[in-house]
Amino acid sequence: MINILSKIFNAVTFLLLVTFATVAFGIGTTNSQSFQQYMDEMIAQTLIQTSGSTEFRKFPIENDELEHLRKLHKDTINCMALNIYHEAKNQSVTGQIAVGLVVINRVKDNRFPSTICDVIMQGPIRESWKTKKNPDLNDEERMYYPIRNRCQFSWYCDGKDDTPREPTAWELATHIAEKLLFSRQYAGMLDGATHYHADYVNPAWRLDMTRISKVDDHIFYRWD
Repeated sequence: MINILSKIFNAVTFLLLVTFATVAFGIGTTNSQSFQQYMDEMIAQTLIQTSGSTEFRKFPIENDELEHLRKLHKDTINCMALNIYHEAKNQSVTGQIAVGLVVINRVKDNRFPSTICDVIMQGPIRESWKTKKNPDLNDEERMYYPIRNRCQFSWYCDGKDDTPREPTAWELATHIAEKLLFSRQYAGMLDGATHYHADYVNPAWRLDMTRISKVDDHIFYRWD
């Protein structure tokens, strides 16, 4: 009975968000401040204040089920959390959720890889010299590495150590990743955005995209 009620709660939450999103996106595409305010308000409904700090409300699923999901999807959670951490740890909770939603939107788009980790790690690769010099190796034995500074998400192939060094930021990124992966609370909030860039650059690819809005320091676009 609890599982049934939980699923009903998730479905109702998703429908409400889609409804709110439909109304808000007409404003957000032309007014960045209104768009982010809408997102902030919706996300604030999933947060509570404890001891002066903001924390996420309890998941709308049972604790035992959440623990099972954490074990089953450990690698996926880690990929998403790393991307949120490195791409947006200096952004607000809303900004971090927005970056995570871009990954999820890409997974749903058949022009991108079909898994969270593959989307995040997407980019050209090169074979290691250690295996390239041996013509007798099969494909499974060969080693490949991403080409530096050519990945979809720059942190993944910038040549730097990816180990999170800020415990508080990493904990938040992990929690946001779990929320995005296991809850439909934020579904539809970013109107299908698949790309973004920092507001201090003007990449040429943006001209071929539909601008959605600006959230914190990032401008988001949809690839129609």
